[in-house]
Amino acid sequence: MNVQFAWNVSMSVNDKKLDDQHKQLLEQVNSLLEALAGGKNNLIVIEQVLGFLDRYIEEHFTDEERYMEEHQYPRLEEHRALHAGFIERYKQMKERIYTFASVDEMLIDLEVHLGRWWIDHIGGADKDYAAYVHEHY
Repeated sequence: MNVQFAWNVSMSVNDKKLDDQHKQLLEQVNSLLEALAGGKNNLIVIEQVLGFLDRYIEEHFTDEERYMEEHQYPRLEEHRALHAGFIERYKQMKERIYTFASVDEMLIDLEVHLGRWWIDHIGGADKDYAAYVHEHY
């Protein structure tokens, strides 16, 4: 299984910092999926990517929510709730990664969850605040 997520300009939220963070996320998620597909021998890569994701979640969500506050985005609380849901799901995925119960199941879970997050959240909710900012500022 070789899942790869790719960035394209249609995913832009028209803010360089946030777009760059989204691009970094894709790179790291791809690294994580690749490492998991390689099995336990790639534990160092998995640890590095999970460390990145821990920092990313805190930094990016804070930056994104601050951006929405600065632009008086009316659906900020709804967006914060989406972030909170992702954090909870991420914690569950991280626990499962460490158990290595089934790498194939984990790859499918990550592909489905992260793919859905990428399409629904970044391609939907994030694009919604980007459209709001573009329209009002």
